[in-house]
Amino acid sequence: IVAHNMSIVSLHLIRHGESEMNLDEKKGLMGGKCSNSPLTATGREEARKLGKYLARKGRNYDYVFCSTAVRAHTTAQLVLSELERPVEITLRSDLEEMDTGDWTGKHVMELFGPKGCVKTFEFDTRPPNGESFLDSEVRVKNFIENTVLEVPNLKERKEKRMKVK
Repeated sequence: IVAHNMSIVSLHLIRHGESEMNLDEKKGLMGGKCSNSPLTATGREEARKLGKYLARKGRNYDYVFCSTAVRAHTTAQLVLSELERPVEITLRSDLEEMDTGDWTGKHVMELFGPKGCVKTFEFDTRPPNGESFLDSEVRVKNFIENTVLEVPNLKERKEKRMKVK
């Protein structure tokens, strides 16, 4: 969620509410990019509560970007429904969670336990047919630099501010 005035951009990062996939993760199953996992009743309530909290704080936003995951989109819709001035949501695949590839749906002990197939897991470890934490970081960093910091009029306002100084 992005709000800006003449000189400040506020970027609020909001994680989706509890999803069905999160319940699987509590059972020890590896989640990841799976985009069709819906929110649970708890997740829907979490999103509404956050929206009410932001409304009490007087927050309004100029742009809302969210991943294409059902859980993220639903969270954004529920949060915005509580605000005085809801805005259009722009879905972005570059905001999806890390793609855990062939590890998705496997039990963490099968992967990382004493008899697991993964002996070391570093920031740049890439699951088969997936992406590393580093890959995910670069993807989101590029989104922030190339999208959030380039929202309409922001670049122009920044240039005007630089000329005044």
